[in-house]
Amino acid sequence: MKKPILLIIACMLLVSPYALAGHGQRGGDSGYHHAGLEEKFFHKAHFYLENQEELGLSEEQIAQIKSLKIDVKKNMIRQDAEVEILKIDIHSALWQDQPDVDAIHKLVDQKYDIKRTRAKTLVSSIVQLKGMLSAEQSTKSKEIWRANKG
Repeated sequence: MKKPILLIIACMLLVSPYALAGHGQRGGDSGYHHAGLEEKFFHKAHFYLENQEELGLSEEQIAQIKSLKIDVKKNMIRQDAEVEILKIDIHSALWQDQPDVDAIHKLVDQKYDIKRTRAKTLVSSIVQLKGMLSAEQSTKSKEIWRANKG
């Protein structure tokens, strides 16, 4: 009788860290606060467009938000592709029999320069997006957000 119980407890102890490993990761609506800048930008833009009537967005504001969304998406795709190419270049350089450390360091610097630029671009885009709303619309968007969260 003791063996099956001990076996069950041992299995639970082995499995529980794996079951809890995903705890705290993004999922559902609660992950917004842990989302990256890109997710925050697109979520906010989508929220504004989804609630355009309640916010009283003009046709010009709607067009500006859509245009900014497209521009940001294209820019993110380009920068992601550049980072991927640099990753390949770094791995390729490391596979050489005599890797050139200085050349690899330059590739790493280029990769993180792009990532830094990407983050700064997203911050600017979020600020630009928020600036498209009037003070009243901004207040209204916060009210809608709070009402939908609760």
